[in-house]
Amino acid sequence: MLRFHKYYVHLFLIALGVVLYFFANFHRVAVPGAVFGLLQQKLGVSAPYITALGASFMYTYAVSQIFMGRMVERYGGLRIIALGALFFTAGALLFPNTHSMPLLYLSRVMSGFGAGCFYLSLVRELERCIPDRNFGVSLSITIFLGYLGSFAANAPFVWFIERFGLFHVLDYTGFVILAVSVLFILTGARFQLTSINTGRHFELDSYRHVLCNRYNICLFLFGALNYALMYVLQTVVGKKFLEDICMFSSEKAAWVLSAMSVISAVSSMGLAFLSRYFGGRKIIFFKISAVISVVAFVFVTLSLIFSFRSGLLVSMLFCCLAAVATMSPLLVVVISEVNPHSVSVTATGIMNALFFFSVGIMGNLTGFMMNLFPAYEVNGILVYGRNSYLAVFLPLLLFSFAELYFAFRLEEPGKKKLNQK
Repeated sequence: MLRFHKYYVHLFLIALGVVLYFFANFHRVAVPGAVFGLLQQKLGVSAPYITALGASFMYTYAVSQIFMGRMVERYGGLRIIALGALFFTAGALLFPNTHSMPLLYLSRVMSGFGAGCFYLSLVRELERCIPDRNFGVSLSITIFLGYLGSFAANAPFVWFIERFGLFHVLDYTGFVILAVSVLFILTGARFQLTSINTGRHFELDSYRHVLCNRYNICLFLFGALNYALMYVLQTVVGKKFLEDICMFSSEKAAWVLSAMSVISAVSSMGLAFLSRYFGGRKIIFFKISAVISVVAFVFVTLSLIFSFRSGLLVSMLFCCLAAVATMSPLLVVVISEVNPHSVSVTATGIMNALFFFSVGIMGNLTGFMMNLFPAYEVNGILVYGRNSYLAVFLPLLLFSFAELYFAFRLEEPGKKKLNQK
């Protein structure tokens, strides 16, 4: 009876962790993506300062992934979720209550570190709590619920902002995060945690082994570019582009980005089934994804060059990018196939880190390129013209060709000895 009770308490803690993971995705996408223009209006700063709010979150999240796998293996997922909840709550409460740029960046750094604690911790706790036959389904549901945070960060978020104001809405979400974090910590304090695994240490050899594998390098670079090219649209510049160039209202542009989130979540869940249907092949999907990325960015760039402002076309291209930029389930499988079990978690952490370093770099680059040409003010909001966005999308187009190059350097695992250095 006691074991039965413990199992359900464990499930409840995991559920609370999933709620925090939902809000981590919400904060990752909402700022600055959904509120780029509003933040400029409220803070009175140029584009690079706004894009840096997203980049500071991404860089911190990326750095945390490098060592987070080892921390989870040593201390257990529940302890790491509790640590992340403290930092994430502090950042979520600080951001809407200050207009100081240094404090805003500090809040994003705290939120980024806290958010980085949740995913791998949830994976570990699901492994402990869920039978093997149900683990894959449970993990897919967890990822899907997390992606719903990205959905909520666009159209629903904008809807609430228009009625209650930006900082009031962020305040309310901060207090919800605080309540969930307190409930998690209080419940966890009464739960028998796993003992600390003192045999797990931070070993540089495992990182060296991963990074000396040439196949890993191509795989990581493809994955990072594939993820970042879509995510920089979703979290930084996509909504602003739809408003400034395609003349969408804030709410209409937000619905496009929400649709991208839903498409991304559904595509992520369907990839594993498609791979199994095609005999376990995975690399073919990477190559198809890279080709679609290049085509999408070519069309967006050409539409800017020839001043063809079709909101429908751009929305369709953005949604196509969302459908093919969710390769994580297949990437993790390939990593496990081409790396020894002892370093597969380390390899996954490095890949996740590169994902978010790439988003941060592209976010910073986007802000710099937008600022090369003067913006004009409409109703207190800065609007950027065709030249600004052409300066943004030309580098993104080059990145898409780099993604294509690395995709076609990859072969299906098993065709040759992949672990050869």
